[in-house]
Amino acid sequence: DPAPPPEKPAQPKTKGVLEGALGAPGERDRDTALEDRVKAVQRKGVLKRRRFEFAPMFATSINDPFYQKLGFGGHVAFHLQDSFALAIRGAYYTPFRTDSVLEGKRAFRSQLLISDLYYQGMLNGVWSPVYGKVSVFNSKIIHFDIYLTAGFGAVWTSTSFDTEDRAGLGPHIASDFGGGVRFYPLDWLAFQTGVVGTFYPDQPSATVPSS
Repeated sequence: DPAPPPEKPAQPKTKGVLEGALGAPGERDRDTALEDRVKAVQRKGVLKRRRFEFAPMFATSINDPFYQKLGFGGHVAFHLQDSFALAIRGAYYTPFRTDSVLEGKRAFRSQLLISDLYYQGMLNGVWSPVYGKVSVFNSKIIHFDIYLTAGFGAVWTSTSFDTEDRAGLGPHIASDFGGGVRFYPLDWLAFQTGVVGTFYPDQPSATVPSS
């Protein structure tokens, strides 16, 4: 017997021109709902290149259980690029002793070397390698960046000034290293928080070497 003729392939269903271009009515409704829910990628909210930054500063020490320090001051920065700036920072500190001083001297007979920090002046470079955005309650988008800072300068402690038993040592050379994060709720306002380690040599007592 002769072979049966081959079956014809099934023809795809054709759509109208408008339906094929725009999708079915249900698909269009679903796409519209997604557009309402998904935010488009926002442009960079704050351009810092060739702009000055002025900020007050409030600080506290976090690694001295005996002689805490509270400080205030400010910094001025000029942004050479969006990700790099040069900043001048100055601060005045008020030291105060904690209850651990009495416990350390009486209970443990410890020798607590006092190195009270009074003034600070630093020149720092600030590098911001990470920039991002965060949505608050799915309504407001806040821009932020993460920064690293390092620099050098001088500090004045209790040994920098003349006393009855010794001559003042003058300012001490210091260096900085740290980092933090900045938030930009407005295009002209930012909040900044960070941790910075300041390292400098000092001689709290004339009978012991520098530390």
